[in-house]
Amino acid sequence: MKRMILTSGLVLALTSPAWAGTSSSIVDQGSGLFNAANVDQTGSTADNASVIAQSGDYSEANVIQFDRDQSSSILQSSSDDYAEVNQGDATLALTDGSGGNTSYVEQAGSGGHSAYVTQIGIGSDSSVVQNGDAQIVEVEQSGNGNSFVVTQAGGANYAGVWQLGDLNSVTYVQDGADNWLENYQSGNSNT
Repeated sequence: MKRMILTSGLVLALTSPAWAGTSSSIVDQGSGLFNAANVDQTGSTADNASVIAQSGDYSEANVIQFDRDQSSSILQSSSDDYAEVNQGDATLALTDGSGGNTSYVEQAGSGGHSAYVTQIGIGSDSSVVQNGDAQIVEVEQSGNGNSFVVTQAGGANYAGVWQLGDLNSVTYVQDGADNWLENYQSGNSNT
């Protein structure tokens, strides 16, 4: 199996079994000032990967990945951005019950963005792209095989997703000012 995590200018490719049982992290803070990046990857047969690239000032990125086969990418190119990705669960990791999640966060524009992603379960995907003003995205997916995509541009947008169950899918595109959106799906196979 080959998995690639792509960010602007950075590529991390993992090929099993050459990397079997290892975790890797690439952190590039560019020319920015006072940025912080924290990565914690735990698992018995981890195969976790994380890429963080920050080029603005005063930005912070935190990644916590339990279990195995987790991958995350965070790209923050303006100042005062915050991104947090939590994938897996320590208790579920004991039985390999929370692995195979993928997360991608890209934030650009005038800064002050926030993104929070939590994925508990197996094989969920999330993608967040924010451009422009003071936007916030919160995501929690606690089932298996869930999918989430949000794209926000301009204005003071907010999005939220809470998916409880399996095989749920959400796609948002918010363009403009003063948007507000929340979504909650309980059960299976909701879109």
